[in-house]
Amino acid sequence: AYAQKYGLDKINKIVTAGSPHQGAVNAWQVWTGAEQGDKLSWGWLALELYLQLQKGKYVSPVDAVHSLAPSVNNLMPTFDFAKKDGIAIPVNTMSNFNNYLNDLKNNLTVAVKNLLVTIAGHEDNPDKDTRRWVNLTNRSLADKLLGKWVDGKPESYESIPEGDLTVLELSALVDGAIDSTTVTSEHAGLLANQTGIQAVLDSLGLSEIEPSTEIVSPVRNPSLVFLLHSPAQIKVTTPAGGHAGYGVTTPISNSLYSEADKLLVIYGAGEGDYQIEVVGTDTGDYQLEIGQLTEPKDVWMGLTGQTSNNETDHYQINFDGDNPEEQPLVDPTGKTQVSMAGLIFKQIRDQINQLNWTKTTMPYKNPVINHLDKIDRSINADLIMIDAGNYSQAEKYTYLLILDAYYLRQKLDLMAEKINLADSVRTDLKNQSHEAGQLLVDAYPGIFNQSGAKLNLRMVNNHLAASQKINAARAENLTTVSDNVFAGDAYNLSLEMLNQAAEVINSSLPEAWMKSVVSRLLSLEANKLID
Repeated sequence: AYAQKYGLDKINKIVTAGSPHQGAVNAWQVWTGAEQGDKLSWGWLALELYLQLQKGKYVSPVDAVHSLAPSVNNLMPTFDFAKKDGIAIPVNTMSNFNNYLNDLKNNLTVAVKNLLVTIAGHEDNPDKDTRRWVNLTNRSLADKLLGKWVDGKPESYESIPEGDLTVLELSALVDGAIDSTTVTSEHAGLLANQTGIQAVLDSLGLSEIEPSTEIVSPVRNPSLVFLLHSPAQIKVTTPAGGHAGYGVTTPISNSLYSEADKLLVIYGAGEGDYQIEVVGTDTGDYQLEIGQLTEPKDVWMGLTGQTSNNETDHYQINFDGDNPEEQPLVDPTGKTQVSMAGLIFKQIRDQINQLNWTKTTMPYKNPVINHLDKIDRSINADLIMIDAGNYSQAEKYTYLLILDAYYLRQKLDLMAEKINLADSVRTDLKNQSHEAGQLLVDAYPGIFNQSGAKLNLRMVNNHLAASQKINAARAENLTTVSDNVFAGDAYNLSLEMLNQAAEVINSSLPEAWMKSVVSRLLSLEANKLID
């Protein structure tokens, strides 16, 4: 790009290693579906962390990617990579075509090619290949409402050996370059292992120099990532009794920790319970982001708390690299989850109070604040019942709190429409309410099981079937809407709750029942948004 823009006066040679000259399929998945396509390397972790930190401000994950990481569009493929019904789709007819790389390719002169050496990686993993084709199918209703997969939703993939698991050789190599080399390496290793470094040295005429070191990138899956917002630090104890993080003099060998960034990574993480300590360095609120990086999927969650200097908060999470939980927090009493939900509701109240209210808009504030007052009283009562071991009453309070969390989302919609609240603020408030609701849903099974209340499989199956029927009926109304991201968000969350309820019905009846209840509330919310 520099050579084509500024000329060759200051250039003797150009060497690229694994550079996606014609883009990468993974970038298309991120840009059009906000889905992490590469679950094998660390390459997208920074973007995942960034999106996790900012997600609350965007109702559509695609909007978040487009707003926060526009450069991803410049990594989209410029070669045909998608098929529908077995027929290749010309890439220049697809949405958001990558003109940046396409223009560089079309304007590449012989003079530049005569200085250009391209190096590509060729993976030697017998179990993994690089994605070459994406087979598309029609997108879902939720996808349409949220603006996802505008060209079609991925149904399956076709992979080939000619690539480094991230970039295909056809993209990394440039026709007409003065020299092109393929080395055995995955993408991350091209500038880290001896083979890749030697190829670069050879291209510069420095073959007599041998690389003295080699960096072996740790295996990404399965891993745990902890990122803490100040004012605190973090320490983690593994199921085997090892330690990593703040104040640890002999950390486990499979950990990376940056005290300045408050970032801890445990790679090759084993199954079991991890003990987390959040050590306060000042007084204030903190947010701990926890990422479970696994081959099936990446799952992120946040823990909210308050701390003071030298105060230590303790948490426990359960990690299974083959089947990561959406809510890995472990506390059978439910107190931790209920307490964190209470803090989130207080944050919502603070944000609402900080809005610019007038005499005209004040009547639309009061119903929401009154509802938050009710929630606050219920949170306090719930915690008292849990401390007293009165789980019969705690079950009732927790159930009502879950309902109130999702009724709050509807009240926030009404308030936002009446006072013309910015979409980003409205989204943030609603996402926080859902986060609190999910913490309460996570607490509910443990509280229910200790309450003496009863459920049977027939009851839960009937409720789930009814929720599915209601969801389908309301989906028909949504098909009349061309674009409503708030309705799409609620409907998509409703589907997620239904799917999760069906997945756990044989292992946890109270969880399945409660998630089907939440699904109904969210589908009702979606319909209210288009009435």
